[in-house]
Amino acid sequence: MSTSCYTFIGGVSQLEGNYLTKEDIDKIISEIKKSVETDKIYLFGSYARNNVGKDSDIDLCVITNEKGKRKLDLIKKIRRNLRKVTSLPLDILVYYTDEFDERSSNKSTFENTIVKEGKKIA
Repeated sequence: MSTSCYTFIGGVSQLEGNYLTKEDIDKIISEIKKSVETDKIYLFGSYARNNVGKDSDIDLCVITNEKGKRKLDLIKKIRRNLRKVTSLPLDILVYYTDEFDERSSNKSTFENTIVKEGKKIA
């Protein structure tokens, strides 16, 4: 397995076998894009902060323009495809582009924190 990873991770994030390499992130991005038409994808939380613990999950925020589809259905599809590339726990958020842009522009929102502290991976 490749030991190279995105520089924002600051080396391989690792603790008790939980880690993500650049190859892992590329596979995650690929599977998400197979699942849903994406505008942006953010990695946030402990993996973005390089503060991974034994109970860490992979926090992903997927921004899409697929307004005709229910978010819950999109999350299920993404989760199903991601099972092919990782067995780590996942926390997946899906937003429509206009909704995310509006919410992230407000400094007091969680979405703004995702933009400021998370890492845009696609």
